[in-house]
Amino acid sequence: MWKHIKLSLEPKKVILGAGLIYTTLITIAFLLPSVGIISQFDFFIPIDFFIPIDKLLHFSIHLILAFIWLNIIFNYNNKIINLKLIAITVLSCIVYGIIIEISQQLFTGTRMADFHDIIANSVGTLFGVLFFLKFKFRFNS
Repeated sequence: MWKHIKLSLEPKKVILGAGLIYTTLITIAFLLPSVGIISQFDFFIPIDFFIPIDKLLHFSIHLILAFIWLNIIFNYNNKIINLKLIAITVLSCIVYGIIIEISQQLFTGTRMADFHDIIANSVGTLFGVLFFLKFKFRFNS
């Protein structure tokens, strides 16, 4: 029994589990009915630049999503990452964001697809890649 517990706590399996749980939780969160709380609050940055907090959340969620999945690929690929794997991850995260937006429009009564959310998701994904590339060896050593 201890052997099975030890095997299930391998870093590769833990990070894969974290990725699957995170992806599942954000999928559920994005498809739950909107309560309107987030849309009523806005975040202001000086110099008259306006960013709705909703877009910051989309950005942050996809930054973390891309970072986690790049870590999974990096760990399962013997600590090797190349442009093809990065491109596949970026494309997957962006397509995931688009599918979520379309699903919100089709399957929820209180949410609508928003092109600006897709942009925030995509930019967050790209920043997740940059964050991963800058810190990959610090997190995986």
